[in-house]
Amino acid sequence: MILLDFQMPDLNGIDVARQVSQLFPEIPILMVTIHLSKQLAEEARKVGIRGVCLKSDVGSIVEAVDAVLHEGSYFPQIASTSH
Repeated sequence: MILLDFQMPDLNGIDVARQVSQLFPEIPILMVTIHLSKQLAEEARKVGIRGVCLKSDVGSIVEAVDAVLHEGSYFPQIASTSH
């Protein structure tokens, strides 16, 4: 499993995940972010990220890791209702 931050120095988490997914599609990716939106969640899904969660919600990170490691996905309600 790879845990990515959306905000990184050179590339963002979406760009890194796109590259990783092309090279190693079997490795599950989870992305954490400070601000989660529907648009970000949709973009994450498109590039192969299996879950996104807020850095500030430690409980969701634990749930997301568990879901992704058990071949599920984790996209919290905020990602489907925020603009």
